[in-house]
Order: sequence, then structure tokens, then C-alpha cells
Amino acid sequence: MYVPAGAFRMGSTEEDLDRVLAECPGCSRSWFENELPQHTVRLDAYWIDRTEVTNAMFAQFVAATGYVTTAETLGGGITLNPLSRDWRMTAGAEWRRPRGPGTDILGLDGHPVVQVSHYDAEAYCA
Repeated sequence: MYVPAGAFRMGSTEEDLDRVLAECPGCSRSWFENELPQHTVRLDAYWIDRTEVTNAMFAQFVAATGYVTTAETLGGGITLNPLSRDWRMTAGAEWRRPRGPGTDILGLDGHPVVQVSHYDAEAYCA
């Protein structure tokens, strides 16, 4: 779909950051400092897919190119512990095993692919 040229506010205000930290006791301010300061970004017009890249679409890309993701190269990816609400590096987490060993994407072909870095997204788009 076509997205016309325009401007938007990117990032967070100090008030936004204070609110997030109040709602997330285990979070560190340093995790969000790249959100500051909020600023205006202007973009040229561009075309974009209507939906996220699905597991099936990404699998087709990997099969056709032999691409290896950042998480696969690093030996793991970042996952959220739902009980403690903290993020951690999980050995073996990657797009086929998004929460680590013992997890998979079977039956999730139409779901958005996860555990991909911006480098992986750039490779997919190229």
C-alpha cells in the first residue's frame, strides 16, 4: 500500500518515560534512553506490505537463500519471562523456536515472524 509523505513525532517525552517506569518496577531507565528526546521525523512517500511478514513468508525466504538470522548466529534471542516480566537472553531462541528450545512455530504459518533483527528484516526486503 502507498504511504504518502509526511511527518510524525518519534520517541518519548520525559513524562512518557516516567509513566512506563512506574508501571514496570523491574525496568531500567537506561533501557529507554534512546527514546529521548521526542522529535519530528519527516519521511518521503513509500510503499509497504499490508501485513506483517509471516512465519511462512520468512521460511520461504530462508529456504530460497540459505539466510542465517542474527539470533541463530548469536546462539539465542531476547525473550520475555511472563512471570517476572523481565527480558533475558535465551540460548537457542530464534525464529523457528521463538521462546527457545522446546518451542516451535508449528501451526503458526500465518503469524508474524519474531526473533528477527533489523539486519534480518533488511536481508528479507533486499
